[in-house]
Amino acid sequence: IAEAALDDPSRMERNVARLVAERDRLAAALEDLGFDVHPSTANFLLCRVGDVAGVVAERLFDEGLVVRRFTDPRLLDHLRFTVRSPEEDDRLIDALRRAIP
Repeated sequence: IAEAALDDPSRMERNVARLVAERDRLAAALEDLGFDVHPSTANFLLCRVGDVAGVVAERLFDEGLVVRRFTDPRLLDHLRFTVRSPEEDDRLIDALRRAIP
């Protein structure tokens, strides 16, 4: 995969641009849902969701979606969302709308 990326740098740049655009779109949707989205330059978003983090994570799991929860006391009210394809992220956003108590 690394060799293919090096052989076609413009393709890699397009993929990175798509990922960045999708990360920005997902971040905006999460903010619209009331989550505090931390700045990110990675392929995931760390969000403070408040006391409902556990409930939201369980409801998403029930819909076949997995998000990262934390055991560190400083992050118990946070969830981590991986940036995926627009279609997968739309499914996540719709499920989050249903999952928020």
